[in-house]
Amino acid sequence: MKRTTVYKWVTRFVRELLASKQISVLEDPPYSPDLARNDFFLLQNIKKIIKGTHFDGIDDIRSSRTAFHEINSKLFCRVY
Repeated sequence: MKRTTVYKWVTRFVRELLASKQISVLEDPPYSPDLARNDFFLLQNIKKIIKGTHFDGIDDIRSSRTAFHEINSKLFCRVY
């Protein structure tokens, strides 16, 4: 059996099994490229800025909000 044939068989088997047990299947949410690009950009850059930082408490985390402000606005606008 080819891999694609096995994949189709397993997918069909799992769907039939879930249906027989009356378990509803949630579909994947629609892909939103605008949100994905923005989130990826922000998280990647914030991760670089705070890398190696150890937080002792919630106050330290709150004071590190400057990571958001260190992102250059021109660089941020490039996302769009």
